[in-house]
Amino acid sequence: MILCHGGNDLLRHLNKQETAGNLREMIRLARERGTDVVIIAVPSPNLSLSPPQFYRETAGEFNLLFDEKTLAEVLSDRSLKSDYIHPNAAGYRKLAEMVALLLRKNGAVE
Repeated sequence: MILCHGGNDLLRHLNKQETAGNLREMIRLARERGTDVVIIAVPSPNLSLSPPQFYRETAGEFNLLFDEKTLAEVLSDRSLKSDYIHPNAAGYRKLAEMVALLLRKNGAVE
């Protein structure tokens, strides 16, 4: 499962501990069903577009594959966005390509 969660929580300024807890619960539920998880970090809605630390911490806690840069790169390039917060088709294509590369580099797919 590719889990890219938290964007709306961050935009609504939901407590980061609550957002992290929601992320952890989704991972736990997926794992209970035998599903592997890859985390795609969502950047904070600020000028730096850096993701909150809880993505890295959660990936480490559950020993998950993790991408913290691609979505920020897509969202920082106007040509890859359909509006001010969503990727367009080219942006989603880039995200999919980078996730596929991450999976191949880590032996999850051939």
